[in-house]
Amino acid sequence: MPNIREIRSRVRSIKSTEQITKAMEMVAAAKVRRAQERVLAVRPYAEKLQGIFRELVGNLPPDYESPLLVERPVRKVGLVVMSSDKGLAGSYHVNIVRLALARAAEWERRGVEVGFFAVGSKGIQLLKRSGPSLFAAYQGFGAIPSAAEARGLAADLVDKFEKGEVDRIEILYTRFHSLVRYQPTVADFLPASIIEEGEARKEESGQHLFEPSAGFVFDRLVPKQLETEIYRSLLESAASEQAARMTAMGSASKNAKEMIRTLSILYNKARQASITREILEVVGGAEALKG
Repeated sequence: MPNIREIRSRVRSIKSTEQITKAMEMVAAAKVRRAQERVLAVRPYAEKLQGIFRELVGNLPPDYESPLLVERPVRKVGLVVMSSDKGLAGSYHVNIVRLALARAAEWERRGVEVGFFAVGSKGIQLLKRSGPSLFAAYQGFGAIPSAAEARGLAADLVDKFEKGEVDRIEILYTRFHSLVRYQPTVADFLPASIIEEGEARKEESGQHLFEPSAGFVFDRLVPKQLETEIYRSLLESAASEQAARMTAMGSASKNAKEMIRTLSILYNKARQASITREILEVVGGAEALKG
């Protein structure tokens, strides 16, 4: 059994850790509320913009050409893996990287070269240990990403696609559902050729008129559409990360309380044993003096 001093030292250490985990849980709770508000605010805009985009693609003339619509033979795929720069978020980073590696394995079985565009230092560290190469790494994004950060990332991805460095780009992010549910998800990003879906949407609604032409509007709308998709994915991932961190820190605080309770019982037993031993020594000494 550990001595009383060792137990007391361990209790102090665990109480200090508990204070840290409680503080981190409170900070994560505040951040996840802000991130959740941003996600809920951007979703309707993103979904409406995507609907208009699909309808717009369905209205493009047959001779319209755009490098963002070209479906090339897929020889090289880029997977945009969205993680973060901070840890202590439970299995958040591991889950998204596990999905990325599984998706990369699917493409490799088809004979396609795969590389990662890794967002966040935690994802970068995990992906560097894997087989596929790292095309690019992005760090320093805020706890709640900004539209400017999304715009820069989207522009870089579009540039690499237009230059032919990759033939297809997919986004892997964590979709936020609630504080206890967030799901790693794969979404197509480029090429933006979803003509069949656009035609179906056109038949359903056909409510928009594009002036002066669908091609003119497309050229100006597509950058905003791609930026919005990146922005929404970043926000969804940020909200999921903060929710995961809040849950992880809550569990850590609960475990710390349980450890303190267990050590307190052990401390009391050790203290009682020490007192009993001292009493026996006193009684034994008194008996020896009588003899």
